[in-house]
Amino acid sequence: MTEPRVIKRRRTRAARVSVGTAPGLVLGIGALLAGADPITALGVFAVACGGAAAASALLARRFVQVTVRGPSMLPTYEDGDRLLVRRTHAVRSGDVVVIDQPRFEVSRKGPGDHVPEWKNGHGWMIKRAVAVPGERIPRAEIPELEALPGDRVPEGMLVVLGDNREESFDSRHLGFVSLEKVLGVPMGRRK
Repeated sequence: MTEPRVIKRRRTRAARVSVGTAPGLVLGIGALLAGADPITALGVFAVACGGAAAASALLARRFVQVTVRGPSMLPTYEDGDRLLVRRTHAVRSGDVVVIDQPRFEVSRKGPGDHVPEWKNGHGWMIKRAVAVPGERIPRAEIPELEALPGDRVPEGMLVVLGDNREESFDSRHLGFVSLEKVLGVPMGRRK
């Protein structure tokens, strides 16, 4: 069972420029039509562009758009769905989360040891948080979680599963996922 890159981050610079200049153009032209001198109209244009650019930068820090790739979250999300994701590490049980897609490197910790280490991945995965720090590990519902140590989810960790469990690479394979690996939670979807 292999799972392709699940989520691809999408950024567009052109959209930011047009969002930043459109209000300035409208207000600057409006000032000229209202009889303002060109220097005043230019000032209105500059202030409006600066405000719009600042608002755009603030939104870009809080939100990101990602595209679902793969079947692991069917039927909730389909391949190609575009999600608006709010950046946060505050996750509740049952939330859908976007997490860093792991890539593993085998390293030596001592003579003869080969230890797989989670390195920052090359993309994102979307999963459902089924248990958050302090909650019981849901082994009765998901027997494949038997290998996870302890009875409760440790502080700073999550248990995540895909909604389509037959096609998902999740905590059954990865173990606990650190909250630091969470990009955020989806706020909305476009097909």
